[in-house]
Amino acid sequence: MKKVDRKDIREFIDIAAKGVAAAARSAPATTGSLDLVVNILNQEEIKHIQKTVAENFSQDVEKVLVYDGMLTVGAKVTKSDTNWDCGACGFETCAEMNKASKPKDPSGPRPSGPCCNWKVIDWNIAIDYAAAMATQLGLQSRVQDIQGMVAKSLGYAGDVDVCTTVPLMAEKRNPFFGGRFDRATKEELKIRRGLTEKAFLRLFPTVMDLDMMDVIMSSYDLNLSPNLKKIVEP
Repeated sequence: MKKVDRKDIREFIDIAAKGVAAAARSAPATTGSLDLVVNILNQEEIKHIQKTVAENFSQDVEKVLVYDGMLTVGAKVTKSDTNWDCGACGFETCAEMNKASKPKDPSGPRPSGPCCNWKVIDWNIAIDYAAAMATQLGLQSRVQDIQGMVAKSLGYAGDVDVCTTVPLMAEKRNPFFGGRFDRATKEELKIRRGLTEKAFLRLFPTVMDLDMMDVIMSSYDLNLSPNLKKIVEP
């Protein structure tokens, strides 16, 4: 008998990341000619991305959540080889869009544009397949555009116009959505509650305001939290 530890989980995630990459590569496409680039990042690269995101969004860089794994899913979308002339990009023909395409900025977070809508759709299908595979393998995941832009600007995405990331974590709760880890101290949580109460009182200063909110929410079969009801003065 062998007890499973974090090292075993990490080894599985390394294998799972290849399955996620394979799912992205094998995703169906409308054009059949998307230049897709998928990279599996190591722990140092993941930490670099997370710290850069924290620095740019006024977060504590010492409390960043370093994922068990992460992939970049990028693509070239600013040129069209379909010759469909659909006009979805805003130009009458593919040739006109290609002519208007701007030089690529390798360190820029956004595509230079304009973009072929069909290529963007194919790229998003690949992203969806990657995230779906992560879930099927029992891992927590989501699609992260901000981390994708940072990965691109740091040179971790390769020669692409657009990029997003697909993080992987083996946790009971999904840290990427409502059940995310909160590393705030008790004092920080107390300050947050105080700010929330003040904001609530500004929005709904009287019982009449509260009753109006209840009417609106009840029409959608929703109920006001008892904790919020208590902070409204009669």
